[in-house]
Order: sequence, then structure tokens, then C-alpha cells
Amino acid sequence: TRRKFLIVRLRGHAQELSTSFDDRTRNNYRLLTNALTKQLNPDRQEARYRSEFRGRRQLLGESIAELARSVRELTRLAYPSLPIRHSGPVLLARDQFTDGLSNKDTRRSVILSHPRSFDDAVRAAVEFEIASLDTTSTITSVPTETNTIVAGRSAPDHMDTLTSVLAANTAAMKEVIGAIRDSIKVSQQGDSGLSAC
Repeated sequence: TRRKFLIVRLRGHAQELSTSFDDRTRNNYRLLTNALTKQLNPDRQEARYRSEFRGRRQLLGESIAELARSVRELTRLAYPSLPIRHSGPVLLARDQFTDGLSNKDTRRSVILSHPRSFDDAVRAAVEFEIASLDTTSTITSVPTETNTIVAGRSAPDHMDTLTSVLAANTAAMKEVIGAIRDSIKVSQQGDSGLSAC
């Protein structure tokens, strides 16, 4: 019947939810659809994403690029009714990204750079991280033994860390540059649409 058809067609989170309902709800089409609608209501989802957005912090070992990607996605999910070019979500994302940085020196540097947008904040964080790596990891000679210690780590471990951070930062900068290009395209399309009027 309709109830069986609905249960078979459910996927992902909706399917998981349907198994959590009591037998009475699962066996009654009307109760099942009402329960699913209530749980999957977009307003309810937005509230959940807003809560997740407000609590988003950089995780141990998480790169700046990963944090930025997560904040950008949570912003889109938490505020779907606001246009992406609207300044509200951009400023919220900027502030949440900055507050979510785990390194207090990076956070302070971003705040002092007075970023005007989310992309400016990401760029400032990446630049600060690169600059601090550069100043804390000057190596005067190339170590030849694996037991040479630099800043508390063996030289190969230190170089691996530098390489992985630089790769993550390069990816973050490419993402920022792509976002800037996209916003320029959208802006140009909007401008050309206005001139046609």
C-alpha cells in the first residue's frame, strides 16, 4: 500500500528516521507522513544547521582550508533563504570562521587585519600561518642525519609538517581565488543585466 511504497522509497536521513518511530507510527501512513514532515521540516533543519554553525570550531589537525569549506557550507545550509551575495551571510561566515580558529595568534592576526569578507578572513589566516611557519622554522643548513632536532621535531618530521601545511594552504588559496572569480562573474552578470533594463 501507500505506507509500504513510502518506506521503500525513503533514503538517507529520512530512512533512518522512519526506523526510529514507534510501531504505531510506522504502520500508519498518515502518522508516518506527519512524523517525517515534522522531523524533516526545513525550518527545523535550518535551526539545526544554525546551531551547528554557531558551534563550529577548528578541530585538532584540521587545516584552515577545511574549516573554511565547512563554515561556507554550514552558512549556506543555515541561511538558505538569504541570497549568497547578501552581506548578512558573508559577515556571519567571516565572524564564525574567525571565532572558530583554534590558534589564538592566528585569530588575533585575522581580527587585526580587519577583513571585509569571509574570503578576506580566510586569506589573512592562511597568510599568517605561512608567515609564522616561515619565521619559526628557519633552517640554516640542510640536516644530513635523521636524528637532527629542529624546533622539537626531527628534521624529516618537520619538513613533512611544513610540506603538508603548505599544501593545505595552497589549496585554501586556490579555493579563495576561485570564490573571488565566481563572485566577479556573478557581479558582472548582475551588472550586465542591469544595463539591459
